[in-house]
Amino acid sequence: MAARHTVAAHLDISTTALRGLIETKVVDDADPGQMDMDAARVAYIRYLRAQASSRGGDRLGEPFNQSVNTVISLRFARASMAGPPAPSANAASPHPR
Repeated sequence: MAARHTVAAHLDISTTALRGLIETKVVDDADPGQMDMDAARVAYIRYLRAQASSRGGDRLGEPFNQSVNTVISLRFARASMAGPPAPSANAASPHPR
């Protein structure tokens, strides 16, 4: 159990921001000095994830997706130019003796 200023410091936000989270029911309020820091942290992380997925997906996700697609395309092109992979030494022979 912790005071509001301790929970705010733990979440790396101001006490005013924490008060806003309490008022909007993101974080549960408690008697002075009795806030559950673990529950507040989990609630705040869920809130941030919801915010990111609802409005940041297009702005933040698209450049990342383009980068991943570029890397995949380059690796595919490199593998195509190299030809089929060499058989491994541990591979079973297709012609048993």
